[in-house]
Amino acid sequence: MTKRKTEERMHELARKWQEGTITDEEKLQFEQWYQSFDDTLLEETSSETTEELRDRLYHAIVEKEKINSKHQIKPFNYKYFLPLAATVLLFLSFGLYFYIQNKPSENTAIAKKTSPDIAPGTDKAILTLADGSRIVLDQAKQGVLANQGNISIRKNKDGQIVYEVKGTNKGRKQQEIAYNTITTPRGGQYQIDLPDGTKVWLNASSSIKFPAVFSSNERRVELKGEAYFEVAKMFAAKRPGVKKGQRIPFIVKTASQDVEVLGTHFNVNAYDDEEAARTTLLEGSVRVTQHSSHASRLLRPGQQTQVDNDISVLEVDPQQVIAWKNGYFVFNNENVQSIMRKISRWYDVDVEYQGNIQRKRFGGTISKFENVSAVLNIMELTGVIRFKIEGRRIIVMP
Repeated sequence: MTKRKTEERMHELARKWQEGTITDEEKLQFEQWYQSFDDTLLEETSSETTEELRDRLYHAIVEKEKINSKHQIKPFNYKYFLPLAATVLLFLSFGLYFYIQNKPSENTAIAKKTSPDIAPGTDKAILTLADGSRIVLDQAKQGVLANQGNISIRKNKDGQIVYEVKGTNKGRKQQEIAYNTITTPRGGQYQIDLPDGTKVWLNASSSIKFPAVFSSNERRVELKGEAYFEVAKMFAAKRPGVKKGQRIPFIVKTASQDVEVLGTHFNVNAYDDEEAARTTLLEGSVRVTQHSSHASRLLRPGQQTQVDNDISVLEVDPQQVIAWKNGYFVFNNENVQSIMRKISRWYDVDVEYQGNIQRKRFGGTISKFENVSAVLNIMELTGVIRFKIEGRRIIVMP
């Protein structure tokens, strides 16, 4: 086949794959074409940059699979994501979806395993009640798990935890309010509905502490790790000093900041081992206040605050930020250490570094529902980094 014919056929198959009309035979041809694929040919056959193509394909797949955050509000369905994972992996190995600032070498290694592969994380968490009793949520049966006053804690048919208020909280004293904590381990994630109807998706190695009944003045929770919030609007009843219908604020407290909202969608990443706490707004408005300086910033959709020694505001793609909730790793020019922290939390593994890898940076998108070797193999295709899997330890080497 001539070079021009090869280019035309490649574009045709890429288009069919993206549209979902590609046949099994054409998929095989596409994969075979990659095996003999030439870097120069790829460079000549696309007018888009690799990053532009990556973003276009990512958003096309998200749209096709209908995994927008407004629709995907139930615990992850692994069977649902398997076809999508296969699609993403093909583009990754094709060299279009995954890029790096260094030129790949000719000798590409594959992650070496000296023990069985490591499976991805699952929906699992522990609920700690105010009296200290603990409920392993992924092992609990569907139905009512506990009652706290007029609050019923229930696990629904989709596996998520729902707090339901029965009757009224009128006359309930603040000091009587019981605080609960839901904690996800490494290799776990979970979704809950808080007593006010706010939906929370908790990422791996995270915890959220909240009252079984919110006060009439504010709704305050404490977060460690990462969570995505869809805050329900809540209005105050008329009482002295408070106007009827006034919105009750929702506040997320982390180690370094307070995030105050009235009713909105946002993501907070506040892991202790990250350099900064990041709050990203998708819808509505939030105010982020740094504890140490008391400086605050008001965000609009598509903006992110970073709180470390200072507080700054960046323009970001919020869909990339919440990709973890929709079943993906999305790396945007990230260093190896940042990527491996995410992998460590989700796969419940320890990471060891050998040699100088400080300057290596990667970008790309891959399904979270592959075994860890699949993720590492994709990174190894760049030819500038290698991995060895020993038990639940991953060794990173240049």
